Amino acid sequence: VSDIPRAILDRVLARTNWLSCNTTEAAEIAGRGNVEAIAARLLASHCPNADGVVIRAGAKGCFVRLADGGAKAIPGFHVAAVDTNGAGDTHIGAFVSALSRGVPPFAAAGYANAAAALSVTRHGG
Repeated sequence: VSDIPRAILDRVLARTNWLSCNTTEAAEIAGRGNVEAIAARLLASHCPNADGVVIRAGAKGCFVRLADGGAKAIPGFHVAAVDTNGAGDTHIGAFVSALSRGVPPFAAAGYANAAAALSVTRHGG
């Protein structure tokens, strides 16, 4: 995220339906603070047309903030991690897959946390 010119990043974020990023990326975009404040700033100032944002925190799970103001921390799963490469990609893929099947966002995030946890128990992305 820090390597993307800000003008380009701002244009992309303005068109985003859902933003999924890790805690470092979220802070890079919206500034430091607690996850609730960062998520609120992401929606209000950076992704005004989005349905929500997901901020991933590795084994701790993720935080979901909806455009309507609903927010929830979704706990992760403790596993013996072998290789974390690709966990974020697995998470967003599983999240979008669940949403496309009509799963509500908070439940979709739980599904995504489980998929990401499974993905880190093996070598390779």
